[in-house]
Order: sequence, then structure tokens, then C-alpha cells
Amino acid sequence: MGDPHHDLTPSGRMKRPSISEVCEWVKKSWEDVKAEIIVKSFKKCGISNALDGTENDALFEEGDTSDG
Repeated sequence: MGDPHHDLTPSGRMKRPSISEVCEWVKKSWEDVKAEIIVKSFKKCGISNALDGTENDALFEEGDTSDG
């Protein structure tokens, strides 16, 4: 998508990407997400916190925006 050169249709419109191109974009995006971010997200939502309540403080921590 960031490529400034695009193939055009005969009418001059930009051609839509192929399914395989879109799949590659999605695959690359998923590969770029760090596992640490996923773990933090689940804990922040309370999905994977310890059932004994020892990790409940994660629900009320300020957000860490340094991860991007």
C-alpha cells in the first residue's frame, strides 16, 4: 500500500490488491506485534489474570504508551 506506483485499470483507476497481497499485509502485521503486548492486553482486560486476585492491580495501572 505504501508503494507510490500502482497498477491502473483501463479506465485509469487504481487496481485493487489481490487476495494474496492482502494476506501478506495481514501476516506481516501480525508478525510485527510483540507477544509482550498481547500478554499485557489480556491482563489489562482481566482475561488471563490469576484467579486468586494477585494480578488485579494490572486492571487499574495507567497505560504504557511507550510500546507504540
